Amino acid sequence: MSLAWKFCPVCAAPLGRKEMGGLPRAHCPQCGALYFENSKPCVGALIERDGKLLLGERNRDPFKGWWDIIGGFLENGEDPEVGVLREAREETGLDVEPVGLLGAWVDAYGDTGIYGLNLYYRCRVIGGAEAAADDVSRLKWWPIDALPPIAFPHTVHVVEALRKAPRLL
Repeated sequence: MSLAWKFCPVCAAPLGRKEMGGLPRAHCPQCGALYFENSKPCVGALIERDGKLLLGERNRDPFKGWWDIIGGFLENGEDPEVGVLREAREETGLDVEPVGLLGAWVDAYGDTGIYGLNLYYRCRVIGGAEAAADDVSRLKWWPIDALPPIAFPHTVHVVEALRKAPRLL
């Protein structure tokens, strides 16, 4: 349970704790609201071309200065495939086409106390002009079989799954 949750967003009363399903939940004793802390939905664009993967160098924490898969948090109510298109465009300037979902992994977002449910889509470039922007300071195409260390521990599993998948044309 996050210690950051102190007050009810409905009535502003101090939150208490209530056990439910064997887990502590934030509970408002005044209005009765019950809050669940869930992993935040995220998308990753595995942008592939000629046996290479496009990575971005992070320009903020967590993992500032590390290479990372292009992506980010979904907006409220945003379809994951729409989100992967938006994130790719925001961070790389490229228009991409998702060609399939590689998989989903859960991981901590650094030491923030936030967890992400990360959905990774394999993508191909269909337009745009490549330029690092938003959360990315620079871009680089890396051979899929010779990638650098990538931010966030779960990406080891993402890369392993990508290496086992058939190459995109």
